[in-house]
Amino acid sequence: MSRNDRTSLVGKLASLAPEGQITRIAESLGVVKRKRKKNVFALVWTLTLGFGSGRGRTLAGLHRAYEVAAGVEIAWSSFYEWFGAGLVDLMKQTVSMVLEQLSTGHEERRGVFAKLPEIMAIDA
Repeated sequence: MSRNDRTSLVGKLASLAPEGQITRIAESLGVVKRKRKKNVFALVWTLTLGFGSGRGRTLAGLHRAYEVAAGVEIAWSSFYEWFGAGLVDLMKQTVSMVLEQLSTGHEERRGVFAKLPEIMAIDA
């Protein structure tokens, strides 16, 4: 996959769960307590797109991927604080929101998106 294809795919995925919506959900769940360097949007997409690939999946690797995606350096302890029930709820609500948009035809489903709900149903 070329860099342009990856950029296009990420853009299409991000349009299904815009930053404002993810941030509002995170704030309502108490995932975001301070907005200093933490970027919940970058964390959600790092978890979604970056953590599931490759052989050596570690929290340290996820931490590095988040820093690249967010464009900031964050202490390990601050990063680790995010991992709790609130983050699980945020991820669940984000996935539900995306699947709902796909099922209602909000976004035209073509190419890689065409079978997403079916894949999610099989994986569940």
